[in-house]
Amino acid sequence: MVMIQRNNELMVADNVLVIYKGSREGIVALRDFSVNIAVGEFISILGPSGCGKSTFLKLACGLLRPTSGRITLDGTLIQGPRPDVGVVFQQPTLLRWKTVIDNVLLPARILGMDMKKSRAKAIELLQLTGLEEFAKNYPSELSGGMQQRVGLARGLIHEPRVVLMDEPFGALDAMTREYMALELQRIWMATQKSIIFITHSIPEAVFLSDRIIILSARPGKVIEEVRVDLPRPRSIDTMANHIFSELCNRLRNVFGSIEEKRC
Repeated sequence: MVMIQRNNELMVADNVLVIYKGSREGIVALRDFSVNIAVGEFISILGPSGCGKSTFLKLACGLLRPTSGRITLDGTLIQGPRPDVGVVFQQPTLLRWKTVIDNVLLPARILGMDMKKSRAKAIELLQLTGLEEFAKNYPSELSGGMQQRVGLARGLIHEPRVVLMDEPFGALDAMTREYMALELQRIWMATQKSIIFITHSIPEAVFLSDRIIILSARPGKVIEEVRVDLPRPRSIDTMANHIFSELCNRLRNVFGSIEEKRC
């Protein structure tokens, strides 16, 4: 069993309120939202549609500021986009006219990083994601799962402290999604990055996470945290473990209660 040390807090959201101003009245997306992420931790965020999961990611990557409250990274206030945060989207959003390696290098170019060092890092990441032989291919020549691995490599190229993943496997078929969960676990264990993972899949969250944050219906706030004490590395056999099944059932019951309150 591989044990991974969890030390200090890396990202902290403290009593966050987010109100989107509409044409008539404001829409409250998050209220009394507080959460913390440790160095090297993998957390998943689960919640019903429209509960503010994506709003939190916008806050975490600096694309949105809270109406009140604060969110910090390494003790400094997040007030805009910053290079120590990486993002992996639901769709790979690769530039079709650029090769795989040039897509991976895109954040490095935008940030004005040393391209010689970045190219060496890109090759290392393509090796890590099993895509080294496709470095000169174009996105249209890759499968959906391979494209998503390119997106993950791109999200790591600038050595972020934390990687935000917004339902990155949502558009994949069930078998590819299962394989990608195994791949993501392997890459996360190799890089030791902190990951915040948004998903609608309870089994996916249990399989990947150290801790699962459950949000209420809108306005979203944390109603429960579930720690996943399953040994790593996890495998397909883990899904047959009774602890895995119990955690999945526990989470389904929580969501059943949320839906009852909404009706």
